[in-house]
Amino acid sequence: MSPKIRKAIMLSVLAFPGAGHIFLKYYPRAIAFAVLFSLGAGIIIINIMQKAQAVADLIVARKIPLDIFSINQRILEQPDMFSELTLNIATWGVIGIWLICILDTYGLAKKKFA
Repeated sequence: MSPKIRKAIMLSVLAFPGAGHIFLKYYPRAIAFAVLFSLGAGIIIINIMQKAQAVADLIVARKIPLDIFSINQRILEQPDMFSELTLNIATWGVIGIWLICILDTYGLAKKKFA
């Protein structure tokens, strides 16, 4: 495997979906992968931040003690901002997009540099 193929794959694996496509100069695909990944990741991050903020507010108001078990229990008790179905779709979508991006990067790099 040539170093350029390896670099394109590693960019897609380690940096961000679409980074390998940018290296290969496939800009429309890079944008598509990056946007789709960002939408799914954004849903997951917003949900996490909403739960963390709710628990942080309870800690500041001294309604829960400052120990890891109480904090963990409160985080688990916090309702999700999105439905379980939405979060599952976002999670599996992010994983799927990343894997598809890696395979697509490999195929394009192999065609371009081999």
